[in-house]
Amino acid sequence: NDRDATELILSLAKSTIEVLRFGAYSLLEAVARRGTGSQMLLSHGGFFEFLIHMEGETVKEGKEAKFKIIEAVMKSEARGLLADNIVTKLEKILDQGPFYIQTEKLDVMTE
Repeated sequence: NDRDATELILSLAKSTIEVLRFGAYSLLEAVARRGTGSQMLLSHGGFFEFLIHMEGETVKEGKEAKFKIIEAVMKSEARGLLADNIVTKLEKILDQGPFYIQTEKLDVMTE
């Protein structure tokens, strides 16, 4: 297998099997708590997109676990090294909470 450890954990975090997904979330949270771990994860292609795509998780426990990863990144010493746009996006998710769902405004045509 030529995939690195981060890629393997991310593939488990995207699994349809909840126990695998939740286990991967716990591992990602533990890694993210360390500044070097957060840096390593965020430098991995696709991790940031995975992290901010909160709609991808549909189960309450999964939403909470994924949210904890974001909290861990933002509480780590790596936060000061993150680009402003990344910090802004993660802060917005923290403000919205783990259960936020973006709604679409429907324009109703009237005659």
